[in-house]
Amino acid sequence: MLSEKIIRDPVLGYIHLNNLEVNIINTKIFLRLQHIKQSSTAYLTYPSHYVNRFVHSLGAMELSGKIAFYALENSPTTVVNKFLDKCTNDFAIGRENVKEVFVQIAKLAGLLHDLGHPPFSHQGESALSKDDILKLYDNDNDLQNFVKAKGGRLPKFHEFSTYCLIRDNEELLQLLTTGFDYKTLLLKIFGHCPEGTFSTIHKIISSDIDADRADFLLRDGMTSGIGFGQYDIMRLVESMVLYEDKNGRFHIVPTTSALSTIESFLVERYKMYKWLYYHPHVVLTDAALSYLLRKLLEWSKIAAHPLRNVLKLEDFHYGSYINNELPFDDAVIIQKLKQAFGVCKNLYGQTNVWQDDIGLAYTLLRIFLFREKFAKAVFKNISEYRSFDLDLKQEMAKERVPYSDFFPDEPLLNNYSKRTSGTVPLPEEQRFDKILTNDDSFVLETERSSFEPYSFERYERRKPITSEEAVTKKEYRSKFFLIDKKSGKQLFISELSQTVKQLLEAWRNDMQLFLYIVRFKKPNSEEWPSIIEENRNKMKKHIINVLWNKDLLRL
Repeated sequence: MLSEKIIRDPVLGYIHLNNLEVNIINTKIFLRLQHIKQSSTAYLTYPSHYVNRFVHSLGAMELSGKIAFYALENSPTTVVNKFLDKCTNDFAIGRENVKEVFVQIAKLAGLLHDLGHPPFSHQGESALSKDDILKLYDNDNDLQNFVKAKGGRLPKFHEFSTYCLIRDNEELLQLLTTGFDYKTLLLKIFGHCPEGTFSTIHKIISSDIDADRADFLLRDGMTSGIGFGQYDIMRLVESMVLYEDKNGRFHIVPTTSALSTIESFLVERYKMYKWLYYHPHVVLTDAALSYLLRKLLEWSKIAAHPLRNVLKLEDFHYGSYINNELPFDDAVIIQKLKQAFGVCKNLYGQTNVWQDDIGLAYTLLRIFLFREKFAKAVFKNISEYRSFDLDLKQEMAKERVPYSDFFPDEPLLNNYSKRTSGTVPLPEEQRFDKILTNDDSFVLETERSSFEPYSFERYERRKPITSEEAVTKKEYRSKFFLIDKKSGKQLFISELSQTVKQLLEAWRNDMQLFLYIVRFKKPNSEEWPSIIEENRNKMKKHIINVLWNKDLLRL
């Protein structure tokens, strides 16, 4: 398809759209993404960082199309023909149009991959409990297929909402089924278990190095002004090839000619998470917003609650994303929070049954809307985090705490963060946000242990010492691989680059638990150090006397 429109873009130079893509981005459901921020509340810390999911989706579309195109151009004819034959069968179309359809469907997957995000993206999503999601989609038969495919776990909320919008949105239905049925193909790509060539296309937008990450790293790095996230995007894209594994599955991966760019990509991604997405103040405002939205949804179910009419669970159903032609987006949430602030301001300080809820909401609203200093990080950087861990382990060894010879090398608080988010989580009453909360303050607790610099697998490597003996060593290896340009063999990135291999170890020792003491009455700057020290001491005692002795920190 020829380009009907060219959009100038500061990140990719130009974005090319054909008539179908132009019509899609002008639908009401897609225009909604203009007012959904990519990085939730990061703009409160980095004021120029106002990237929305509309422009990011355009970038992901452009890169998805180029990745698909270059994979066909760069690969041996025999491999390409075999792959296109498989596409012909999977797409149920004639062989003469299959190449064009493959590139087009890859572009559409990139364009629509974020369609289901709620307001404020991941923070809006994290405000929803498991019960909330089940209630929203209780009557949706497809949800059970997703849950079954994920071993009983719920799918990511925005991913399932994206699937449902492609399935049900009337504007998209007309565009995606006129002339050719792209809708059926997209549902197989975004479905519960993509198979065959649909899996190959899905990985273009969802893998260790994909069009989604390739765009947002560059875009977020540029707009935030942080100075990270930059790498040679065209070197990466133009190195893509098709690779068929021993099971007959096709992968689109770069060759070793792009090794320096792959290394740069993964290192820059690590730095972006460490210094932008996980900046302590960004995490604070993200956590404050997410917790506030969660409480507003809880209070909406209480008939007499003064904040019951601010936000409704039904607002987050994909069918409500467009209501009376108007979008459910960040602007709507901001307006609802202003409404809540008005209620809280009128009731704040009054003695009534709701005074605790009003005080909590009023404090969180002042943090989010006005950047007021009601909260302080228990650990504001990795230096304080590691120092706390060293002091804690020394004190435990001095007191001869059982098994003090078996402390993990990484911070104990990282074990704690993994336990809070694991399949067997810590009992709620033993969490720091319960232990440290009192009449004067409450605690925002959030972890970031789920981040991985790259996906990996554990394996055992046997290293021969002499002809008679060998040593077995457990190691970690990246799942992501490159193709050797000369031999055509697959080579794992963690074995090609020691820099990349060390990223996993670096993250294990980095700060993964974020705790904030939130005071109902704003302290002055001289009061904060003693408040923080008091809470750190409470944490140490709780770890020594309860969490460690009851074996609650073992992974």
